[in-house]
Amino acid sequence: MNFNHIFEILKNFSNHSIMVVGDLMLDEWILGKVERISPEAPIPVVEVEGESFTPGGGANVANNFKALGSEVKLVGVVGKDEAGERLCNILQKEGIDIRGVFVDPSRPTTHKVRVIAHSQQVVRIDKESKSPVSEELNKKMIDFLKENLSEVESVVVSDYAKGVVGENFINVLKREAKKAGVKVVAGPKPKGIFFFQGIYLIILNLQEASLALNQEIDLNNLQKSGENLLKELNIDALIITLGKDGLSAFTKESFFFMPPFTSQVYDVTGAGDTVLAVAVNSLLSGANCEEAAFIANCAAGEVVRKLGTATINVQGIRKALESLNGVSTSRLYKSKVLFY
Repeated sequence: MNFNHIFEILKNFSNHSIMVVGDLMLDEWILGKVERISPEAPIPVVEVEGESFTPGGGANVANNFKALGSEVKLVGVVGKDEAGERLCNILQKEGIDIRGVFVDPSRPTTHKVRVIAHSQQVVRIDKESKSPVSEELNKKMIDFLKENLSEVESVVVSDYAKGVVGENFINVLKREAKKAGVKVVAGPKPKGIFFFQGIYLIILNLQEASLALNQEIDLNNLQKSGENLLKELNIDALIITLGKDGLSAFTKESFFFMPPFTSQVYDVTGAGDTVLAVAVNSLLSGANCEEAAFIANCAAGEVVRKLGTATINVQGIRKALESLNGVSTSRLYKSKVLFY
């Protein structure tokens, strides 16, 4: 790995233009302490000491891009409720363009409430609808896509299977992006993964990849499974995150396996969103798939050290990479050239 070249890539991270489409969420964090068990049931009583709100889902992907210095147009749906209003306010304060975020009074904003005590998650409460958005809202999103596609370098789809991204929208996106010469990248759920056939890059975690192939994937069959999924999806590149085991990347010519860059995992919430944003920004900044996966793996290693839905900026990535500079390449990743 040529670290000088990696640092040159980081210099080009700012001022990219991205459109993020997908399921938008509000993450709420209630922080407290537990000193007793409830007399009403055998459950801990959490004494609240504070709370915070952060963008989640596709909104977190957009926030990650913004933290890296990109200009972001966000497309999605929120409910006509306090959570939707709060989420939009947070995104606007971050400088994210939310003209493509539409309000649906018939559905709630996806809202995830996590109760944390002594650095441990006690319970998570989800408020959401998984029903498909109306044809009217789907048309509004498609119209926004068509009107703004010429202004962006890449469209990133963050699909959490909450009903916002449907087959019709994806088909239109693929057709219009091809006309405009814009690369499409997706982090889909397995249920609709084959709607994304033929796009540039897909990023999945190990469980999602296993469900997509309908077989259990582990480190022993990872390479063959990844190759098969790459072919079935007819995509240029595939990244499979492996949790505590790191990250793997596949192209039509190569396979790369990269162990984790941290031994301290504090909270994995949103780490996949960081991988998605950093990998895309790396590719737009001149990286090849191997280099993009390497930088994204390094960034994810920093994000999981933080509590909550975290982001990382270029300075944070640079600092993390500087700590690895000089480490033997064989300890950082393994690669194999594939011949088809």
